[in-house]
Amino acid sequence: MSDLTHALTYPSPVAPYPVAGRRGRRGGTIPHSLIAAAIAGLLAGGGCGFLEEEPAPSGSMLVVLADLTPSGRAAEVSQRRHVADVVVPLAEANGAEVVLVPIDDSALEDPQAHVTVSFDVASAGGNELVARDIRAAARRELLTETDALFATGSDARSSDVAGAVSWAASIVESSSDGWGGIVLLSDAVSTSPPCNMTLTPPSDTDVAVDDCFPSGLPDLGGVHVYFLGATAYTGERPPVAPDVLEQFWTDVVEGGGGTVEQFAPTVIGPIMSEGG
Repeated sequence: MSDLTHALTYPSPVAPYPVAGRRGRRGGTIPHSLIAAAIAGLLAGGGCGFLEEEPAPSGSMLVVLADLTPSGRAAEVSQRRHVADVVVPLAEANGAEVVLVPIDDSALEDPQAHVTVSFDVASAGGNELVARDIRAAARRELLTETDALFATGSDARSSDVAGAVSWAASIVESSSDGWGGIVLLSDAVSTSPPCNMTLTPPSDTDVAVDDCFPSGLPDLGGVHVYFLGATAYTGERPPVAPDVLEQFWTDVVEGGGGTVEQFAPTVIGPIMSEGG
């Protein structure tokens, strides 16, 4: 029985109550004025104070696209770090549902989420201790599943990055009614037709964008996009000039109505601010 419940049980102005930490002993008094103040506090919130509407889910979604090709696996250590230092803080700040999806030369033909983890704390009902437990459990699950994803075998030789971004945009657009984000864990070089940048490196970005997205740009209205690992090439010669690659993806994202929040081979430190 809580101190407040115990207090409301006794009509006496000086009702006895248990002293915390001393089992079987009693002491101290609760003045009648304190009881009245407690009742007033319960009633002040609206109605009787005991019935509250259940908090609405955040409606936020964060799609994480992980490159499992050899170039993607070469950056595995830094990409795991990106999940811990960037993806988790973003998900926590926005109460997002995180969808982790592998991208390679075949996965996007029938996209399957590796795992979906929710950082939404609406079910905690405002209880920060419960909310903290929800976030901690979600963090553990996401990091464990990220490790498991990179540990899976894959014989992929190409990555449909352009197709993956289009697919992620459609998922965020159709499933999110709150904050929306896309994280690309990749060097950002698309190597699957119709967007094979190693075969035809983009030089004129306008032409390259049209070639890579023949059906039109993905709808990225209001979506925050993070390119983590972009231009982290493993070969001696970069397949695409870094500045050209950044301009290409900037044109794609901004042309679709979104915002490029990060574009770098390594992003150190958490991004804590809501919405980017």
